[in-house]
Amino acid sequence: GSQYTISKPSFSYFCICSDTLGCSTAETTIFLPRLCSILIAEKTARLLHMDVDAAKTGGYYHKIIVEECKQQNKSLEEMCKQYKFPQKSVKLLQEINYKSQPLRMKESVVVYLADSVVSSIAYLINKDKENNENKTENIDFSKLATAIIKRKIDSGVLNKSEISFADLIKINKIYTGEKTYYDFLRRE
Repeated sequence: GSQYTISKPSFSYFCICSDTLGCSTAETTIFLPRLCSILIAEKTARLLHMDVDAAKTGGYYHKIIVEECKQQNKSLEEMCKQYKFPQKSVKLLQEINYKSQPLRMKESVVVYLADSVVSSIAYLINKDKENNENKTENIDFSKLATAIIKRKIDSGVLNKSEISFADLIKINKIYTGEKTYYDFLRRE
């Protein structure tokens, strides 16, 4: 498990609870995609022999730390120092959160793509539920994952990263083969 913890439990959706993980609908709308994104990023980093701890830390904290920084009126670097994040995790969080810095590390790309794919799928599923429709029932999430990854590649956001084309092919294969987590997002 990750050894880095933000001590103030100011994010109720970040705790695991009981029934449907015990959270309200609003909380599970945030928590479940975050959990899936973390698990996919971790799995991808492991399968591609990347720094699993950096990917997991980035998956956990890339959005949460922004809110913590605002609440405590501190910079990302100050927060990372306070919670003793390793330098590689700090660099990943900077790459993910500072739009002025290009994504460079492979682990940053993994977290970024996992979050993009899972957030898009979760958005469609939640919109479907809000409208009491079943449109997402027939969506091929594999094709959607491929389209999202292709769009990110085409946008140039990965151009300065250390990620190779071979890695991107493997990432696409992992994300398109992932059925369990995407189905988990459909929870009833």
